[in-house]
Amino acid sequence: MFAFRSVPRLSTAFRGAGEKICCYHRVLAGVVRPSSRALTTSARRNLFSRSLLATSPVPLHPQARFLASSSSQSSNSSSAVRWVVLAAAVAAAAFGIDYWMTKTRYSTRRQILLAEKAQERGNSVLAEHHLKEALTTLGESKGEEDDQVRVNIIDRLANLYFGQGRWQEALNAFTRVISGLIAHGRPRDDMAIIEISAKIVQCFQKTGRMNEALIGAEWCISTLRDKIKNAPTRDTDALALLGVSLDALAGAYEQAGSAEANKKAIDARRESLQIAMALGPEHTPLVVQCANNLCISLVLAGQLDEAEKAAAETCRIASALPALKKECHTYVANHAHILSLLGRMEESAARKAEAYRLASSPAATAELDEFFSSHNAIRASHPTAETA
Repeated sequence: MFAFRSVPRLSTAFRGAGEKICCYHRVLAGVVRPSSRALTTSARRNLFSRSLLATSPVPLHPQARFLASSSSQSSNSSSAVRWVVLAAAVAAAAFGIDYWMTKTRYSTRRQILLAEKAQERGNSVLAEHHLKEALTTLGESKGEEDDQVRVNIIDRLANLYFGQGRWQEALNAFTRVISGLIAHGRPRDDMAIIEISAKIVQCFQKTGRMNEALIGAEWCISTLRDKIKNAPTRDTDALALLGVSLDALAGAYEQAGSAEANKKAIDARRESLQIAMALGPEHTPLVVQCANNLCISLVLAGQLDEAEKAAAETCRIASALPALKKECHTYVANHAHILSLLGRMEESAARKAEAYRLASSPAATAELDEFFSSHNAIRASHPTAETA
């Protein structure tokens, strides 16, 4: 949301501070102009002296005239010195404030860049450390720019927590981000706020706050429908976010566990899939995600034939996408499980072997072991599952 195009070097920051100090001197000189004030005072004194010469019948002594002129110059010189000292003091104070602000902002942005580098290397612990250091460096400083940077840092932390499954911390951080955006004039139907709200819905689901999850998801969906309806052109971003919000709503329905809730979940998943398919080829990974989630909803509702068809289509699409190569084994494993529920054991065994072949790492293989062992245990404890 708030990105920094570049971070100035420290020498550049010092040079910028020096330029501002020169600017302060120019401003003070333009306002005060001590030399001009001295000349003006001297001219007035001379004019007053000339008026005395013109009106007085007794001429001034030449020495007296010299002393008066000398006293005037001394007074003007002292006034000019005082103005110069005052200007220097103001400039020094301004330099101190500007230097502190420049150093603070430089350090803050440096910590943000270090956090980005750590995340690129997959070191989320170090990324979190740098982001918290950035917040500490920024402190309680006020100003629109500092407030925006603070919101940006908290947003980065929230997404970091969200990716790690630290749902309550993510929920707290996302709430602070929304408050900060609204405080800076963002409307409540702003796309960034809706997107964060959709993540908050998922946090509610994971923490068991299902009523709040349902209310939040329905708000996201109704707000997005209004935006799409009133948009002068096709808003692809709003459509994509609507699909994600429908998916989140379906997840909330599924956790309710009733037949009516499962039906609503399936309807939401189908609409989400239709939206994803209409977005274009660049959103194909979203199509795969929505199709896989639809399989889950259909299985929960006991509609296994439809679930098997959806799972097969998910595998077909995912296998054609290089970007999903590392995840393809999970979709094949889901297909294998659905086939086993239908009693098509030979096909299930073949798909299971295919899933293991596609596993690209020992971690992926261990994940498959856990998946299949858990579902085998379920079938053993519920013999009628295959005919559900």
